[in-house]
Amino acid sequence: MKRTLFSLISLIWIISLMAGCPRAPVAIQANVGDEFMLSIGQEAHISGENLKIGFEDVIGDSRCPLDVTCIWEGRANILVQLTYDNTAYNVVLNEPGLTDHAMDMFLNYSIVFHLEPYPVEAANILKEDYRLRMTINRQ
Repeated sequence: MKRTLFSLISLIWIISLMAGCPRAPVAIQANVGDEFMLSIGQEAHISGENLKIGFEDVIGDSRCPLDVTCIWEGRANILVQLTYDNTAYNVVLNEPGLTDHAMDMFLNYSIVFHLEPYPVEAANILKEDYRLRMTINRQ
């Protein structure tokens, strides 16, 4: 009886630990030309292409807050990992402040992107709140 009770308590303890563990964001499937959204740690597989893009981190966000007058619009620096033909490339996407999107090129793809949320003076943005809105187009 004690052994069964001990096993039951151990099982409940293990399940409660696993329930509290953060889960990795689910990879999404996207088509060329379709807009999609990624959180940090999440990746998208581009259908029909040998291309994946992962949102790794925001390595800098100096964008001028919407409710402030700045002498410079600032910039967001976004680290992504692009994997093409099983080769991974770390790329920093740069988005000027006070814009609703930016564009960069990778091989024969254009990447249109926007980092959300946009800063306001009174609020700090936590890493887990960032989302990268993107569209991948073939050139």
